[in-house]
Amino acid sequence: GSVSGNADPEVRKVFRNMYFWELTVSDEAKNFPAAEKPFSVKTALSGSTLQVWITGRMDTLTAPELLKKFQEITEKIEAIEVDVTDMAYVSSAGLRVLFMMYKSLEDKSRFKLTGVNKDIRDILETTGFDEFFTEGTR
Repeated sequence: GSVSGNADPEVRKVFRNMYFWELTVSDEAKNFPAAEKPFSVKTALSGSTLQVWITGRMDTLTAPELLKKFQEITEKIEAIEVDVTDMAYVSSAGLRVLFMMYKSLEDKSRFKLTGVNKDIRDILETTGFDEFFTEGTR
């Protein structure tokens, strides 16, 4: 029950000696980095350009979702634009899928990776994939 004026004096004494915390989200945390966002892939076809938006961590568990969406497209794709503004991390499995997409294009210069943050850029540079994926975005 509730602790009110007619509650047992012993119960009131216990509650008087308890500490309660109120947890709120700070303004900084409201704009928390993409690391805390769940993984998702959205795609759209604009003419012969495939647009892709990746959110969260693209790793061994989540990269197959991007691959599946890419393989389901039956239209001819001549350009691919991948927005990774909200991507927090990419593993070798994710890089492999992006590379398959890159290799599918006749004109490789029409593959664009946009919104590359410092963490993703570090991964791309460490693995050498920055030579393929960030051309045209610098």
